[in-house]
Amino acid sequence: PLSEGGHEQRLWPSNDQKLLDERVAREMFSISFEELKKRRSKSEAALNFDKDDQEAMAFVAAAADLRCRCFFVPAETPFKLKTLAGSIVPAIASSNAAVAGLSAESAIRVVLGRANECVSSYLSRSIASGGKVFSPISLFP
Repeated sequence: PLSEGGHEQRLWPSNDQKLLDERVAREMFSISFEELKKRRSKSEAALNFDKDDQEAMAFVAAAADLRCRCFFVPAETPFKLKTLAGSIVPAIASSNAAVAGLSAESAIRVVLGRANECVSSYLSRSIASGGKVFSPISLFP
């Protein structure tokens, strides 16, 4: 349980490699929500997500677990969720960098008067893409 040891409340389960039971997930959600709400009330700035922030990670793990229960989707352990959360930010940064590069390339073509060479590109790693990461499609057929 999260509230072992009297009034002291721990947010993260002692064995994070086991699935949460529903009671623990609800308690984790409530406690982490209140902690994040207190933190937010102390500052005008938005809260930033950090996988090493105990309250933020407890909130994400509990919310994910409860959502899985609502939609009958297999849940993940808090440990697995923390691992996944650590890879989301680099994945988003990589995708944003790829889109920015392609946008800059298109802008250069437009500035040089070669707008007819602009393409719409899809980022894909599927077998159907023939092993290409970028699949360009002409804007002007």
